[in-house]
Amino acid sequence: MWFTMRFLLLLALTPAGTLANPPAEPGAEARAFFARYVELGTNFDPAVGDLYADDALVKTHRRAADGSASDLQITGAEMKEAIRKVMPMARMRGDVSEYSHIEVQTKGDRATITAHRHSLIKCYTDSTYTMTVERRDGGSYRIVEEYSVTQPQSECPESQQRLSAAFDEMVRQLGGKLPLAVDDDTRLDAVSVVDQRVLRYEYTLVNLTVDELDPTSTGEMLRSILVAQSCGTPELRRLLDLGATLSYVYRGRDGRDIGQIDLRSADCP
Repeated sequence: MWFTMRFLLLLALTPAGTLANPPAEPGAEARAFFARYVELGTNFDPAVGDLYADDALVKTHRRAADGSASDLQITGAEMKEAIRKVMPMARMRGDVSEYSHIEVQTKGDRATITAHRHSLIKCYTDSTYTMTVERRDGGSYRIVEEYSVTQPQSECPESQQRLSAAFDEMVRQLGGKLPLAVDDDTRLDAVSVVDQRVLRYEYTLVNLTVDELDPTSTGEMLRSILVAQSCGTPELRRLLDLGATLSYVYRGRDGRDIGQIDLRSADCP
């Protein structure tokens, strides 16, 4: 009887809703924030950029197929601008990541989220992905640090098969139209597959000879144009992401070589 009376007394003194709504699991709010981040990214919604604090540090370690690596660091404000620019291209390419092994650690107003990030378009996994969020004005979480590892080359087992098929189709489409006037100054003379991963374009600058050009400034100008066109054209960007090298050879109207510019996915911004 005494046990029953004590239980009823405790129940009467317990604030309404306490038993029905137990305390939230530690890190639950940070997990919900991360789930929102993933959802926006998967839907190619530029609003994902709004989750970054302007002063956030976004760090990327980029590893290339030849073993070389480079590090990039930008601010949250720069990340927001980059997201707005690249999101339409990401949608066209179907560039989506999946996350697993998600862990959350909280300390005060901060939470650190670690995960394995898997690139569906390139078939590689970054097991070091880390995001740190912090409560800012109003109490909402914002990303203040992010670290990821990326790579330009694909590890998909079918990438070489897809690349070879794409090369063959490109050569087939253009082959019957060559030589082709690209503009008043440039003629495309040939397109060929040099080896399994190199597609070569051969151009002639029809109004200039080699002696009329400055090799350094001409090369820099052509490279800038080619990077913008190759990385900004969905069909060519897909080839680069599959591990292709696009090789552009230029000659003067006298038939002499001006130079050769090779582009890979790592050259794209």
